[in-house]
Amino acid sequence: TIMVRPGRYVDTLVISQPVVLMGDTTGGVLPLISARSLYDFGVVIHTTGRVELQTLQLDTLTQGADVLRADTLVVRGVEFRAPASTYYTSLYVDTASAVYIQRSRFFGSGTGYYYYNGAITVDSAALVVLDSSTIAEYGDDGVDLFGVDSVLVRGSTIRHNYGYGVYGSGTGWT
Repeated sequence: TIMVRPGRYVDTLVISQPVVLMGDTTGGVLPLISARSLYDFGVVIHTTGRVELQTLQLDTLTQGADVLRADTLVVRGVEFRAPASTYYTSLYVDTASAVYIQRSRFFGSGTGYYYYNGAITVDSAALVVLDSSTIAEYGDDGVDLFGVDSVLVRGSTIRHNYGYGVYGSGTGWT
């Protein structure tokens, strides 16, 4: 486990091995990972193990988290905020066995439609769980799922997005 101290971090964090990255919320403030420029990513993950992102804030980034590969991804208590002109999703998962999003908040800019400006996109996973989370004000779909076998949405609020709340396509979807 790596504890991230409160403060603002302006850089892209690359994770290439299993890890728990946990924000130290002493004083009630989430550590902030933000952008140097509009085209920066906050966290890039490429590992064959389990990665957990907990109690962090990812703000003003083209893409908050870009998960190229992870066996299991856990996003717990993380706040994502997207800028108005981004054309990427806040959390993109290319390949994972399981994706768990718990008690997290995703906020778009609320400025209307903007191509592919959604909160969460998963391209390939056996299981996606969205639990006790909020997704609001994105310029496209709240959640896009492609090639996902099983989905559980529980106790979550998905509202005021330009597109669908949850859109699914691919294996197992009718």
